[in-house]
Amino acid sequence: MKTPVTDAVFALMELGVTGEALRAALERIETAAYESRFDLDQAVVIATAREDLAHLEAKVEARKERDRAYQAKRRESLEIVRRRPTSSESDDPLETKVPPTPPSKPSEPNGSSGKLPARVRASRRCPADWRPTSDDLAVGAAEGFSPGEIERELAKFRDHTFGTPKSDWSATFRNWLRNAKPPRKAHDRPDRIQTPRDDRIGRMLAGAVAAADG
Repeated sequence: MKTPVTDAVFALMELGVTGEALRAALERIETAAYESRFDLDQAVVIATAREDLAHLEAKVEARKERDRAYQAKRRESLEIVRRRPTSSESDDPLETKVPPTPPSKPSEPNGSSGKLPARVRASRRCPADWRPTSDDLAVGAAEGFSPGEIERELAKFRDHTFGTPKSDWSATFRNWLRNAKPPRKAHDRPDRIQTPRDDRIGRMLAGAVAAADG
């Protein structure tokens, strides 16, 4: 049964008045009603208001419980999202991260995995410990070089910086000797070329010598 008293109770609940405060107020109203010898209908109204208050408190408590459950579920969802791995992490938390494999080094000649000797490694300068073989010296002699001249060519060969790296230094030195020209020997130099002026001077000298003899 809805009365002005129950309306007042609901209005106070909506304004935030706690159930305990309303219950205490109803008890004071009920006490005052009996002391003032209110009629029975007024006492029934107060009892009804008590029942309405109890029902409303139950509803409020149920709503609070639902709110607490909702907040707990929301916090749980946020925690799951926070712990979720990013795109850069593995989807499987138990997956073991394997470091990337470094690029493999190119295979060395002759199947050797170690460093090659300096004499066969490609380089643009002749190694200091390299020496020509007997075949290299034979090619130099065939090209007209003396032993001393071959040593001088070898010194120039060591000081030279090639445009492309070399690895077969014997073959490179043989080509160097073939492309080089040995110095001319004194007996190999041709006579000076006679010019027309030289011919005229020669004839003049010959005529002068003949006239002197005559």
